[in-house]
Amino acid sequence: MSVETITTISPTTNEPVLSRNGVSTSDLGEIPKAAAEAFKTWQQTTLVDRTIIIKKALKLLEEQKDQLAEELTVQMGRPIAYTGVESKDANEIPSPQKRSKLQLTVLSLISCNGYKTCQLSH
Repeated sequence: MSVETITTISPTTNEPVLSRNGVSTSDLGEIPKAAAEAFKTWQQTTLVDRTIIIKKALKLLEEQKDQLAEELTVQMGRPIAYTGVESKDANEIPSPQKRSKLQLTVLSLISCNGYKTCQLSH
Protein backbone atom coordinates (compact mmCIF):
# COMPACT_ATOMS: atom_id res chain seq x y z
CA MET A 1 0.00 0.00 0.00
CA SER A 2 1.42 3.38 -0.95
CA VAL A 3 1.81 6.12 1.61
CA GLU A 4 -0.41 9.15 1.13
CA THR A 5 0.96 12.64 0.80
CA ILE A 6 -0.34 15.06 3.41
CA THR A 7 -0.46 18.73 2.47
CA THR A 8 -1.01 21.50 4.99
CA ILE A 9 -3.13 24.30 3.49
CA SER A 10 -3.00 27.81 4.92
CA PRO A 11 -6.51 28.80 6.03
CA THR A 12 -5.59 32.42 5.29
CA THR A 13 -4.36 32.07 1.71
CA ASN A 14 -5.76 28.65 0.82
CA GLU A 15 -2.28 27.85 -0.55
CA PRO A 16 -0.18 24.78 0.31
CA VAL A 17 2.26 25.47 3.14
CA LEU A 18 4.09 22.14 3.11
CA SER A 19 3.67 18.55 2.00
CA ARG A 20 5.00 15.42 3.63
CA ASN A 21 4.52 11.69 3.38
CA GLY A 22 2.04 10.08 5.69
CA VAL A 23 2.74 6.96 7.71
CA SER A 24 2.33 3.50 6.25
CA THR A 25 0.01 1.03 7.96
CA SER A 26 2.94 -1.09 9.13
CA ASP A 27 4.79 1.98 10.46
CA LEU A 28 1.63 3.10 12.22
CA GLY A 29 1.56 -0.18 14.11
CA GLU A 30 5.17 0.36 15.24
CA ILE A 31 4.58 3.78 16.77
CA PRO A 32 3.01 2.56 20.06
CA LYS A 33 5.75 -0.06 20.42
CA ALA A 34 8.49 2.53 19.88
CA ALA A 35 6.81 4.89 22.35
CA ALA A 36 6.54 2.16 24.99
CA GLU A 37 10.21 1.27 24.50
CA ALA A 38 11.25 4.92 24.74
CA PHE A 39 9.22 5.30 27.92
CA LYS A 40 11.11 2.41 29.51
CA THR A 41 14.33 4.33 28.90
CA TRP A 42 12.78 7.58 30.14
CA GLN A 43 11.69 5.85 33.37
CA GLN A 44 15.34 5.05 34.07
CA THR A 45 16.43 8.65 33.45
CA THR A 46 17.36 10.43 36.65
CA LEU A 47 15.58 13.56 37.76
CA VAL A 48 18.78 15.54 37.21
CA ASP A 49 19.12 14.24 33.63
CA ARG A 50 15.44 14.90 32.93
CA THR A 51 15.90 18.46 34.12
CA ILE A 52 18.87 18.90 31.77
CA ILE A 53 16.84 17.54 28.85
CA ILE A 54 13.87 19.80 29.59
CA LYS A 55 16.10 22.87 29.98
CA LYS A 56 17.76 22.08 26.65
CA ALA A 57 14.32 21.77 24.99
CA LEU A 58 13.21 25.08 26.54
CA LYS A 59 16.38 26.74 25.26
CA LEU A 60 15.67 25.45 21.74
CA LEU A 61 12.09 26.74 21.95
CA GLU A 62 13.37 30.13 23.06
CA GLU A 63 15.94 30.28 20.25
CA GLN A 64 13.33 29.37 17.63
CA LYS A 65 10.29 31.14 19.07
CA ASP A 66 9.98 33.66 16.24
CA GLN A 67 10.20 30.97 13.56
CA LEU A 68 7.73 28.75 15.44
CA ALA A 69 5.31 31.64 15.87
CA GLU A 70 5.51 32.41 12.15
CA GLU A 71 4.92 28.75 11.22
CA LEU A 72 1.93 28.50 13.55
CA THR A 73 0.52 31.71 12.14
CA VAL A 74 0.84 30.50 8.54
CA GLN A 75 -0.45 26.99 9.26
CA MET A 76 -3.32 27.95 11.57
CA GLY A 77 -4.26 31.34 10.19
CA ARG A 78 -4.03 32.80 13.65
CA PRO A 79 -2.82 36.42 13.88
CA ILE A 80 0.84 36.63 14.90
CA ALA A 81 -0.15 38.83 17.85
CA TYR A 82 -1.79 35.77 19.43
CA THR A 83 0.85 33.26 18.41
CA GLY A 84 4.18 34.92 19.13
CA VAL A 85 5.68 36.17 22.33
CA GLU A 86 5.36 39.94 22.10
CA SER A 87 1.69 40.24 23.08
CA LYS A 88 0.23 39.58 26.52
CA ASP A 89 -2.46 37.58 24.65
CA ALA A 90 0.09 35.30 22.93
CA ASN A 91 -0.24 31.72 24.17
CA GLU A 92 1.05 29.25 21.60
CA ILE A 93 4.76 29.52 22.44
CA PRO A 94 4.90 31.10 25.94
CA SER A 95 2.30 28.82 27.58
CA PRO A 96 4.27 25.56 27.23
CA GLN A 97 7.45 27.39 28.20
CA LYS A 98 5.87 28.80 31.36
CA ARG A 99 4.31 25.46 32.27
CA SER A 100 7.64 23.65 31.81
CA LYS A 101 9.52 26.23 33.87
CA LEU A 102 6.97 25.87 36.66
CA GLN A 103 7.34 22.10 36.55
CA LEU A 104 11.12 22.45 36.75
CA THR A 105 10.72 24.68 39.80
CA VAL A 106 8.51 22.08 41.47
CA LEU A 107 10.95 19.31 40.56
CA SER A 108 13.83 21.25 42.08
CA LEU A 109 11.96 21.18 45.40
CA ILE A 110 11.43 17.43 45.32
CA SER A 111 13.97 14.67 45.76
CA CYS A 112 12.60 11.36 44.45
CA ASN A 113 14.05 7.87 44.65
CA GLY A 114 12.52 5.78 41.84
CA TYR A 115 9.15 7.51 42.41
CA LYS A 116 8.60 5.25 45.43
CA THR A 117 9.59 7.78 48.06
CA CYS A 118 9.58 11.50 47.57
CA GLN A 119 10.76 13.98 50.14
CA LEU A 120 10.87 17.76 49.98
CA SER A 121 14.44 19.01 49.68
CA HIS A 122 15.77 21.23 52.42
